[in-house]
Amino acid sequence: MENSQFPAAKVDWVKFYEIINKGGPVAISIVGASVLDELLRRLIVHFAQNRTLGKKLVNKDGPANTLRNKILLSYSLGLITKDEYNNLESIRNIRNEFSHSLGKSNYDDNTIISYCNKLTMHGDLQFVQALSGHERLKYILVSMSAKLALRQTVIKSQSKFEKYIENYMADTKASIGK
Repeated sequence: MENSQFPAAKVDWVKFYEIINKGGPVAISIVGASVLDELLRRLIVHFAQNRTLGKKLVNKDGPANTLRNKILLSYSLGLITKDEYNNLESIRNIRNEFSHSLGKSNYDDNTIISYCNKLTMHGDLQFVQALSGHERLKYILVSMSAKLALRQTVIKSQSKFEKYIENYMADTKASIGK
């Protein structure tokens, strides 16, 4: 059961894809970064040896309560690759440009264009490089969200399997000792 101080956020995937496909630049950047923030939070919590402590790391008062700190922690623990780290940093910077700069509401700003152009995929797929900056951002947001959600599910399943093995071994030792 989730701690009431820090309930798990639900990702509404249908709404997320609607915003990515039909939303304006500000909405796409802020919602996309928020979804990635939540997925990194889940990844860290499920990777932690102690989930209670993992939640404390990423809760609103924890040391990894910001997107930047979740990115740094995830990379330092090997939960994301260098390319993913760089993409997440670019996405965070794009979000910050829209969030903290009055008047920016499209992708025509040189700073935002620069961050969008830094977004890459493993192997530098030619079709990704051919995408315009904002189309590349949309593609990376969707693909990174899917990868992080899948990675979190794998880690969660692995943890359950390890607990099953521990219980099996404990039961086996107990039955041998009888």
